[in-house]
Amino acid sequence: MRIEDTDQEGHAYRCFCSQERLKSLRDAAARSGSGTMYDRACLGLDAVQVAEKLARNEPHTIRLKVSEGKTTLKDLVRGYVQFDHSVIDDQVLMKSDGFPTYHLANVVDDHLMGITHVIRGEEWLSSTPKHLLLYQFLGFEPPKFSMDHVNKSGSVVNVERLRWINSKHIRRLFDDPSNKADVVAMLRPLLMPLRYHLTGMEVGASIGDTFQLLGKDVALGRLVGATSTTTTA
Repeated sequence: MRIEDTDQEGHAYRCFCSQERLKSLRDAAARSGSGTMYDRACLGLDAVQVAEKLARNEPHTIRLKVSEGKTTLKDLVRGYVQFDHSVIDDQVLMKSDGFPTYHLANVVDDHLMGITHVIRGEEWLSSTPKHLLLYQFLGFEPPKFSMDHVNKSGSVVNVERLRWINSKHIRRLFDDPSNKADVVAMLRPLLMPLRYHLTGMEVGASIGDTFQLLGKDVALGRLVGATSTTTTA
């Protein structure tokens, strides 16, 4: 992405801050008990300074520029929720390696796929105003949003917990061969959106999800053992 081609109105800017400087900001925020917010040190760079840094091939990211104001979310569960821009961080949109962060990729991907409704856990509520600003700046029509609890306790989704549940409980369901058909039928609705394979008595999701849920070592063992019998759906 070339910022000069995609952001003619100045809704983003280049950030040349080092990882060490950003870490010091996070550490200072942790000591003070305040939320981590980028201090916009690079927002004040003029065109000449930016050009000089680019000429020296200094690594940089691209950040969202959040101007003063308020953003209102119409949540299908909560109704209208208003966010003051003073509490919205200048989110990194493009990393120094040229890859987009989740926030930018999510908005562009949902737009290109024609997503009309987004349903998420409520931990994503604070990120949604950033997404709404991106929809606005990119000229995209935003989808309808709904944020709610994903469980009775209201806790966020914990990948480590999911990995533990998978290794300690779900996999044990396959110990009895007579359970195979029932367990596969139970898991199928969860796995249908993903590519999955059946290997003996194991069920797996896509390669990426398998690595995330099971861990590298276990996932590699499953994938290597399944190479000759993998079925794609």
